[in-house]
Amino acid sequence: MSYLFFSPKKIRTYLEEKKAAPLKKWGQNFLIDRNIARMIIESPPKETIDSVDSLIEIGPGLGALTHMLLTMNKPLSVFEIDPVMIETLIHTPEFQLESFRIFEGDVLENLQKISDQTFYCFGNLPYYISSEILSTLMKTCPNCKGGVFLLQKEFAERISGEHSSLSVFLGAFGNWKILKHIKGSSFYPPPKAVSSVLQYTPLVTPKISVRNVPYLEKILRGFFWGKRKTMDRILIDSPFLQEEKEILKDIIFSNDQFSGRERVSEIPGESFYLWAETLGERMAR
Repeated sequence: MSYLFFSPKKIRTYLEEKKAAPLKKWGQNFLIDRNIARMIIESPPKETIDSVDSLIEIGPGLGALTHMLLTMNKPLSVFEIDPVMIETLIHTPEFQLESFRIFEGDVLENLQKISDQTFYCFGNLPYYISSEILSTLMKTCPNCKGGVFLLQKEFAERISGEHSSLSVFLGAFGNWKILKHIKGSSFYPPPKAVSSVLQYTPLVTPKISVRNVPYLEKILRGFFWGKRKTMDRILIDSPFLQEEKEILKDIIFSNDQFSGRERVSEIPGESFYLWAETLGERMAR
């Protein structure tokens, strides 16, 4: 297949014909580097791709990754919100296959539609909604067998290298590794920030059970709200832990591991997972 849109000039001309332009509200920066596209497609282990029912792409845009994904001989479902991009995908002759499916609209509302199948996920994710997309993917799609994502570098480092509420949450489901940093000139229009390729490899068994994910989210929201405060102060002041406050105190201080003077940066992820599981059990009684 001859893909046209690795050229900024051809993208501009095409969008002008459609009376359209890259939209900031959807974080549109089209990948124009063929080598980066190929690197992303070739990143997953072959045995993983062979084992899944289908491939998923979030934010296909004009199809820079899409046209390569279709060569992998797997059913492909894409999630796109922009009507111009949707029209382009529908009318691209090479995409007119029974194995190719487009979900139109907000990906956060549509992910549940593929939650019953095993899949590998790809995506060029807009910064403004990256956190919600990855969190929803983890919560909604337990059969996701991995993913490779283009993200803003700062955001990718929050996940893979920092102690944040997001890194602890996503770490409950798998390992996250930056494969490569990508300069702005690999996109049109070029973003000011550097991007990164981030790979997700799921754990065989998640560190949090499905039924207790809401408790983990609540605990992380409550503790990272006051990340500069000590633990005992957080348990008094946090507006997100009112109902469970006394039970949490009992769970956390049931042994001598914590004194209450620790700050969030000193609390390992494993403790948050244990507290959420224990809290879920207590609340279910």
